[in-house]
Amino acid sequence: NQLEEVLVHTLGARSRGLVVAGDFNNSAGGQSPFFWPMGAAGFVDAVGRHGLVPTSPRHGHTIDWIFARGARRLRGDVHAIEGASDHYPVVATWEG
Repeated sequence: NQLEEVLVHTLGARSRGLVVAGDFNNSAGGQSPFFWPMGAAGFVDAVGRHGLVPTSPRHGHTIDWIFARGARRLRGDVHAIEGASDHYPVVATWEG
């Protein structure tokens, strides 16, 4: 339900580029039916390596995601910096 609310909110956005990011507690990414509405709304995985690199040392798999629409991905990464949080920083750099 929360993902649907976010997508409804993005429909009214007048911006050319949009980013939706957070702890989705889902490790399957684009393979998961949970994320199919993101793809249908034009969003792509902005990091591109998700599912391959854990975003949490506690969980051991990808649960944090950055999705972008209307932007060209240049690069993204997960920084395995331990001790600051129970999640690693997830970073994406792109241009419109």
